[in-house]
Amino acid sequence: METSSDRALCAYDGVVEFECSETWPPELRALFEREIAYLEAYELRRAEVDAICREDVIARINPPENCHRPRREKVVQQADSILAGQTLLGFHCTRLRSVEVVQIKASGLRPLDTALVRDRIAQAVAEGELIQDIAELLLDSHQAEDNGRLGMTHFFNCRSILVDEGDVGRLFRSWGGEALYNSHESRDDTGPVLRGIGMPAIVVTAIPIPRLRTTTADTGERFVWRFLADRQVPIDQAPDIETCATEPVPAEMILEIITFADCRFEQLTGCSTWRNRLVDKRDVRQISGG
Repeated sequence: METSSDRALCAYDGVVEFECSETWPPELRALFEREIAYLEAYELRRAEVDAICREDVIARINPPENCHRPRREKVVQQADSILAGQTLLGFHCTRLRSVEVVQIKASGLRPLDTALVRDRIAQAVAEGELIQDIAELLLDSHQAEDNGRLGMTHFFNCRSILVDEGDVGRLFRSWGGEALYNSHESRDDTGPVLRGIGMPAIVVTAIPIPRLRTTTADTGERFVWRFLADRQVPIDQAPDIETCATEPVPAEMILEIITFADCRFEQLTGCSTWRNRLVDKRDVRQISGG
């Protein structure tokens, strides 16, 4: 159950938090409340159509109509229009060197590409945190140019996902981002090196919704799902959201960076209970200045 201290931890004035309807625009909440009967009716009919299609092969090819679809689509369009003027709370989970924390606060986040990977590695070499031989192995094998990664910065927009080690643990455990550690975390030569650089960090952002892309459904659709799930209306989708930015995220959109040394990192993630340790005891002393 959410506590008042949990709410205070992630409360940022004027920023929409997906899992907290209290932060949604009043006109969005009013829209959903006004249309809830039709939204529920759509979901009931959807479930009926799904059941028919499971039993009838022909119906799968030409499924029965959901008569509530036009009105629901209008609600989603209205929701998108309302949300277009809002900023959305996001969490970029990663592992950062101290100098990178300073740089992000000053200059924001750069979208992923090979140049970013090269720059980060070169800086780590220059500051003595990587030897050249390891740097060359890292540069020879990464996934920065892959579809779904290139030109993007990814965010979780649900606070609840931060406690899930399976979803975020690896992001915190190895330096360089998924595009780099994916090729190296299981290797005996480069894997331990990546796990020894930097510290776990959560970059908290407030980005205008029109500057964000969602993985599948539009933002308005996902807010409908969340609204219905909060009211125990059965839906066939997970009421969550993840987004990515395809342009640089400027410093003014960075609310703060919560590192492992900050007690709020533990409050947000509960990582002390995770199966795999994020940092060893020596690293904890270094991070905390002990």
